[in-house]
Amino acid sequence: MQITECSFAGIPECLKLSEGKIELIVTLSVGPRIISCTLDGGENFFRVFDNAATADPGKWNIYGGHRLWIAPEIPERTKVPDNRRVKWTKLSENSVFFEAAEEPENRIIKRICISFEEGKVRLDHTIINNDLWAKDLSVWSLSVMAPGTTAVIPQEEFLGHGTGPGKSLLPVRSLALWGYTDMTDTRFTWGKKSIQLREEGGAEGVPAKIGVLNKRNFAAAFNAGGCMVKRFDFIPGGEYPDMGCNWEFYTIPGMLEVETLSPMYRVEPGCAVSSSEVWELYKEIPAFVKELM
Repeated sequence: MQITECSFAGIPECLKLSEGKIELIVTLSVGPRIISCTLDGGENFFRVFDNAATADPGKWNIYGGHRLWIAPEIPERTKVPDNRRVKWTKLSENSVFFEAAEEPENRIIKRICISFEEGKVRLDHTIINNDLWAKDLSVWSLSVMAPGTTAVIPQEEFLGHGTGPGKSLLPVRSLALWGYTDMTDTRFTWGKKSIQLREEGGAEGVPAKIGVLNKRNFAAAFNAGGCMVKRFDFIPGGEYPDMGCNWEFYTIPGMLEVETLSPMYRVEPGCAVSSSEVWELYKEIPAFVKELM
């Protein structure tokens, strides 16, 4: 892995991580946040907002890219500005660790460890509780994908009605709908093998969001940068937030978010909790994703 200091999108202090055909850019003046992800010199998978370099440091700013939050979403503890400097340490030839300063509002510390593993990227997200009392939370990781992104969410295995092989009388997945989500929205395709959600521009500020309990352990998102497949393990018996969601998908004109959520944990003072994603990057949509569409 090659590590070089750089600027990006007007943000002067960033770190570029390159391994083979994959290049990541991580901000150091804010974060922890991966602001760019490219494959073989292609376009950025992520949306970067035009005001990233001039955003108000006293407020929470979306910036773009991949970030780390805590769920469930409570604005006064979720939208805490992540505008402080990030420390980084090289852990091995293929692994770098990024840590933000403690958030005084939440008394938590956010860490992301980035590792390159056989042509893939592994992200270990960690929340540390520095407070004097326990906190109930989920580790929530969000990727702000570029305009024109389509998310592909695999459906659970289709089963016939009844009993016996290939049949069932029980539900296989939960689906959560936000109050502003219209199921007739043409950005959705509700299919037998997948649910698809597309960023299609259009009227400013019209949002849509769904959440699912995804036991297939992956979802895909493709745009001009190629196709990103995220792997994220379902934990049997875990109590997930937002009516039982471990994946959530949100779009407004100009961006689409692919989000993963750990089960809810009670994190005692001085303790930490983590979740992990693996990113597979393809120039073209791989066959196993096409089969779902």
